[in-house]
Amino acid sequence: MGEKRTRTEIKEQRGGSIMSGIETGPEDMMIYTDPIEGPKFGYIDRWVEGGECFEYTGQGKAGDQLIKGKNRSLLQHKSSNKAIRLFERSGIREGNTKEHMYMGEFEIDSENPFDQCKHRWASSQQPPSPFTSA
Repeated sequence: MGEKRTRTEIKEQRGGSIMSGIETGPEDMMIYTDPIEGPKFGYIDRWVEGGECFEYTGQGKAGDQLIKGKNRSLLQHKSSNKAIRLFERSGIREGNTKEHMYMGEFEIDSENPFDQCKHRWASSQQPPSPFTSA
């Protein structure tokens, strides 16, 4: 946790693309949140429960979130054997490129998936960084 990467760097190492807030790679689903730009477009993502849980808006700007496309993939991440990895915008690099900090591996709250989407695992349960060799 805490490593900083651009979306291009993350894509090169984990897959997905650099455009959407929800991206799927071969082993992971990457979730991107931007507390500065997101609210301008209706995406209000936030830490709750003292930082133990992260509420993520999902895909779709108007009305209720629909359970299709990447939202469905998030809900089905366990059955697809995909880890959910959260990246939060942490700054700007030279050339006006956004930098994102790796915040850890999350899972959908199976009891309440639509209010508090992802529970953060206890730090002792966090797997190694996806950016380092095992």
